[in-house]
Amino acid sequence: IPGFAGSSGDYSGTYEFNFGLRKVWDRRPQFHPFVGGGVALVGGSTTTQVDRRVYSQDDNDSGFGYWLGAGFYWKISDSFHTGLNVQYTHADITLFDRQLSSGGLHVNILLGTSW
Repeated sequence: IPGFAGSSGDYSGTYEFNFGLRKVWDRRPQFHPFVGGGVALVGGSTTTQVDRRVYSQDDNDSGFGYWLGAGFYWKISDSFHTGLNVQYTHADITLFDRQLSSGGLHVNILLGTSW
């Protein structure tokens, strides 16, 4: 755990917020394909620690980029649906003076309800 005496290791994390629009088509009563895209806010951080009194370094950054995606909803009942979303996100961030391409390919299973 970072910050405790005697702990050591490399710790990193990322986050992503996507804002945009999706177009959904009604192909059949249950099947609804969609495509979308928009702006992405992506961030990352990394920490290297060898016993916090001896050596510790950390850096973080965030940047704007884009996202594109496609998938489908499958309506199981009047109030429940499932589906699949495939999405690509790209944004540039800088950690330790090195420019990195963050984001990447995401595949999500969707479960939801509607009213």
